[in-house]
Amino acid sequence: MAVLKLDLAAIQGARDGLARQRDTERQAAVTLKQARVRLDELTQSGAHPREVSQQQATVAALRDSARETLLGTRAQIKGIADLSQRLLGRRDPAAMVSALGSQQPVMLLPVAVQTRYNDDASLLMVRIYPDAIHTFGHEPGLSEAEVAEGKRYWAERFASPQDADSAWTQIVRVYAPARSAWIVRSTTPVN
Repeated sequence: MAVLKLDLAAIQGARDGLARQRDTERQAAVTLKQARVRLDELTQSGAHPREVSQQQATVAALRDSARETLLGTRAQIKGIADLSQRLLGRRDPAAMVSALGSQQPVMLLPVAVQTRYNDDASLLMVRIYPDAIHTFGHEPGLSEAEVAEGKRYWAERFASPQDADSAWTQIVRVYAPARSAWIVRSTTPVN
């Protein structure tokens, strides 16, 4: 197995900088949220206009600061991408693939990964669930449950023709969008 000798110190340093920048970004978002909550409290309580005006100025300053922090994060990410391109730019892809170790998988499919922070940005939540990648199967026949769901869809559509979205949302919660479209098309009333 070929071994690639890559100096990853610059990328590691940039990644550490990005981690610090992300922490700063999260803290700015939390501070801005708290300031907005305080402004809402002042507005709803009928506070003195001068106090409300001062809080509005604080919110505006924090919003600008949060935008600047976000721009800094984007610059950090672009810097890492540029470093990666320079590091790997002139390397032969075949040599890079042959240098991959067999101890760890390169990619696990099919799964989808979603990440999100909780409300106070103190906890990163990760959700991993099966994903339908490269599934091209189509069963033209409908089950009894699918026929019933199709009838329910059309009954809701006829009951409130101006609101097509809620009936569609209900059927898509039960079946995938492509299958939902097939069910709706197959159960379309002829009257």
